[in-house]
Amino acid sequence: TVSASAAPAPADGASQCSSSAPSGAGVSAADCVGIGVGDTCEVQCVGDYIGAAKMYTCTTSGILVPVDGGEITCTLETCTGNDGLPSGPYDASGCLGTQVGQSCIVECLPEYVPASFIYTCLSGGAFSGSALPCEELSCSGATLPSGTGVNSSACEGRLVGETCLAVCSYGYEGDPQEIECSSTGTLVGSAPVCTLKACDLPEALSSAAIVHTCGA
Repeated sequence: TVSASAAPAPADGASQCSSSAPSGAGVSAADCVGIGVGDTCEVQCVGDYIGAAKMYTCTTSGILVPVDGGEITCTLETCTGNDGLPSGPYDASGCLGTQVGQSCIVECLPEYVPASFIYTCLSGGAFSGSALPCEELSCSGATLPSGTGVNSSACEGRLVGETCLAVCSYGYEGDPQEIECSSTGTLVGSAPVCTLKACDLPEALSSAAIVHTCGA
């Protein structure tokens, strides 16, 4: 925020007030050049600065003062909308309130491979920049559920938000367990508890005359 300041007053008896015109970044007092005592002029914000124009009057002491008593205040324009920002799986919240000439960071959402892109607020309130497509994040194979008799091959290469079933391998038994690929790129869930499956006794071994060690 830039507030205008007045220059030193001219010598007593001066008929003009241009030397005491408000000044500062974004302040234009061109309308006040050469005005005399009792005259009024308009001071404006120009360029990339915004603010309400104010009327000034030239006093009998040769000083320009605001008609309503408050000095003009000019502030840099900000990019308040999404004009120029990418749409889709991006987080552009860091660009809110960015002023003209300043830059901000746009990032891919958490469920995507981390990536960031620089955007700049231009005169007129639009952003300028370029973002590459965000790549969906898949869960690491290092986090696959494991254990004796566990088969989690259905969970390989799963993307964030997807689910799969970890089951018991052939020859083992146990309840399948649902596994989810989380936003951190890790598989979340418990591996099934798998135990060796007992084989059914063949009818040929059911005779009491046959001795065997194949179970009851």
